Amino acid sequence: MQRVVARPHWRETYVGTVIPGPGVDGTLVEGYVDLLYRDDDGLVLADYKTDAAMGADTLAAYETQLAVYARAITDATGEPVTRSVLLFLHPTGALEHALTTEIEA
Repeated sequence: MQRVVARPHWRETYVGTVIPGPGVDGTLVEGYVDLLYRDDDGLVLADYKTDAAMGADTLAAYETQLAVYARAITDATGEPVTRSVLLFLHPTGALEHALTTEIEA
């Protein structure tokens, strides 16, 4: 977080885009990005989670959520999100989980 505050960053930022789907219309998706910041290699998307325990289905849903947010950010800015991370917050500290899921253009 010390690195983030020393760089351009945005908290609780609204995002929205249309994800192409079957037929003519796509699906409108909207949400709020917990944290977006500019690192040396580009934009980084971070989402805070407080789950005490979670399974593979929950993690997959979170990965999809961040992939959609990354797509919305790219659609709005014209810049790709170079990295997306989940930050699991616990009283003893935070655990970072890097994501690889992407939404097709």
